[in-house]
Amino acid sequence: MASIVTVRWSNRDRTMFGLLPPIVLLVLAIIELLYPFSVALAGWPFSLSLILIGLPHGAVDLALSSRLSGATTWSASLRGFVGYIILLVLVLAAAFTLPTAVIVAFGLMSAWHFGTADVLDLNESVGNNSHESWLVAAARGSFVLSLPFVFAPYSTCEVANRLLQLFGSSSPNVSEAIVTPVFAGILCLAFAILFVEWCLRISSGDTHYAGILLLEIASLVVAFAILHPLFAMGSYFLCWHSWRQTRRLILLMEGESVSINRSVMLLHVRSLPLLIPTLMVVAAVLTWALPDATIYDLAVVALAVFVVVTPPHQILISRLQGNF
Repeated sequence: MASIVTVRWSNRDRTMFGLLPPIVLLVLAIIELLYPFSVALAGWPFSLSLILIGLPHGAVDLALSSRLSGATTWSASLRGFVGYIILLVLVLAAAFTLPTAVIVAFGLMSAWHFGTADVLDLNESVGNNSHESWLVAAARGSFVLSLPFVFAPYSTCEVANRLLQLFGSSSPNVSEAIVTPVFAGILCLAFAILFVEWCLRISSGDTHYAGILLLEIASLVVAFAILHPLFAMGSYFLCWHSWRQTRRLILLMEGESVSINRSVMLLHVRSLPLLIPTLMVVAAVLTWALPDATIYDLAVVALAVFVVVTPPHQILISRLQGNF
């Protein structure tokens, strides 16, 4: 992986951004076993991500684009952001025209987005400068995306159908009988690739990497096997992916000298030019299309937002992470 921005993890980073996310998922799974809660709170992580860490880490794209392009004025920043907005509008139009195709594309892009981020984070957390192949990144992301369809196909297909319905699909029919064997095959293939990667690391003496990889894979399996799939995926997105990406953005935009609390606050402030209009659209959808919306419905709306914003966001992040 040829990274434009690679960073060195401090001991604080390894704890707060490396170990904390998988531990949080494991703790949530243990609590679920003792006091079942994730069904009642299934929509809360994605709903919370609209205002905390999740959507803000993407809404900072305007400030990130300006930093990467070297723009120093608002007019220059906006001119450099025109392509991003055009792609955003095109994806939105496509989502209402070809919702199934767009959501499938969203799943593929999300798998790549999650996988490349997880591989880069793991390499940097152990101080490893080796370049990972696209195969390992694809396996990491595919593994995450396949888990809910394998462990809770009915509930996951229900979310997918609600999302299609929100985009105007007249006959949303994501069937668990069809998708479960497909995703089971993808999951097995992804696991095989990751197992080979783990074995290679062990054989080369890179036990630190292998140990963390084992912890991360185990925590994902446990979380998705026990928690409601919408809650599990929302928790992964909020407490794992977005939290770790926030760290990278903090280092790029604020530097290492600023405390984590202050950096996260500043990052949310920088996200406001895009975050506020997005939340206004969400409010409009809830008011006119879903006046009796529940937290579960809000989570589906949040997913719809991510369907639209992920393509331009991924292109921008590719400039930050580099390409395989």
